[in-house]
Amino acid sequence: MVTLKNPQSLLIASRSTRAAVSLWEPGFQNSIEGFNGLWQSKVWQRHHCRNLTALEDVSARYIAAHHAKTAVRREAAPARRRFPASFAFDLRAPLAGTMIFLRRSNERGEVNLL
Repeated sequence: MVTLKNPQSLLIASRSTRAAVSLWEPGFQNSIEGFNGLWQSKVWQRHHCRNLTALEDVSARYIAAHHAKTAVRREAAPARRRFPASFAFDLRAPLAGTMIFLRRSNERGEVNLL
């Protein structure tokens, strides 16, 4: 595990889109866990597949239906930019811009990465 002591510098320098989750707010993770719960109840618990291929087929149909149902929300989301291939990280560059965390940080602003 690596601890970034100043993740703000890396994210701002990369000019990446940043989004926030407060220390005690599980909002970002809720959408992922919510989908996992839906998948388990709609696919895993309802269908008793004889093999992995059958499970993959059922799962693919469910995911396609879920994507169709949620397409309007995804299409309304802001576009994501690719991480620039020419990016060079400069720790001495001044901080500027807006910081929004998707990773939980501790009270010192540090982020643990696996």
